[in-house]
Amino acid sequence: MVRVGVLLRAVHPFPLLHLPPCCCAFAKTNASSRIATVSTVAMASQKNARKPSVAALRNYQRSYCKKHKDGMDRYHVEIFDALQRTFFSGPPSTTTATTRTPIKVLYPGCHRHITPSLVFSDVTYVDCDHKVGDIFDANNSIIQDWMIAHKQYGEHPQIRFVVSTYKEMSHPRHNIHENSYDLLISLSAGIVTEDCLLYLRPGGLYLVNAAHADAYVAFLSPELKIRAYWNDATKTFCQDPDLLKDLFLARSKPPPHKNNNGRKRSREVTDDKNSENDDSGQCFVPLTKDQVAEAVRIGTKNKRSFVLKLDPMVYVFEKVDV
Repeated sequence: MVRVGVLLRAVHPFPLLHLPPCCCAFAKTNASSRIATVSTVAMASQKNARKPSVAALRNYQRSYCKKHKDGMDRYHVEIFDALQRTFFSGPPSTTTATTRTPIKVLYPGCHRHITPSLVFSDVTYVDCDHKVGDIFDANNSIIQDWMIAHKQYGEHPQIRFVVSTYKEMSHPRHNIHENSYDLLISLSAGIVTEDCLLYLRPGGLYLVNAAHADAYVAFLSPELKIRAYWNDATKTFCQDPDLLKDLFLARSKPPPHKNNNGRKRSREVTDDKNSENDDSGQCFVPLTKDQVAEAVRIGTKNKRSFVLKLDPMVYVFEKVDV
């Protein structure tokens, strides 16, 4: 059986591990293909179980699958799949009988983004909003059926959802331990690096994007070294040392140009980023703490006082012993 744990506060509106009748009946005949935990309590409460709702799946698809008519989050599936193949010993297993050790994944600030569970079989999701727990609800057979139909591995998904802030994740009730995860994910979830890096084991990988400048915060951490970045054009992780050297190099933007009438024109963000110097002779130098703080505070790239020589959206770091 697949063990799906949902750790919620007492006020959480969703019942814990109660299976709808259809799930319990099916689990008896084909237990290997369900995402559920059958228990005496769950079976006894079948009469009171709510009908599965499609709303949670629709909310997920509305947030992450707008560009794809088939309702799949193909952008992130491609990233997770490439990450699995590149760094975790080949493609996911497609057979039920496997000796492959599941990769333990921690995803703080997950919202309703259940996509990692399509590629990785053991994922712990964390969010401070208990309402997004509906997508991880063990009761919902609609979500279970969708997951079974699209997951890329043979073993049973292990899914946990924890309601917590980043700073409270270490509380014993959450059962999230230091140095115990193989992969830490930070995707447009604020600054995850500062409070959550301790849960990643040495040698583990950190997938982080630059949407909220968290990738730049990761660059400053002495516990992390850059391993790769995502190339949208080739849909692969680039590990070329010559290109990695161009990451996190910045220079100040040139002053605004003026039109003939004396009015300022907006500064060009994309002006000749690949040259070593701008018109004022400035060179690219490593990103500073002040520039990272500015990026965190301002957010929008157009309003920053600097530009980066190479600025992909998604990065992979490795945690090292210090």
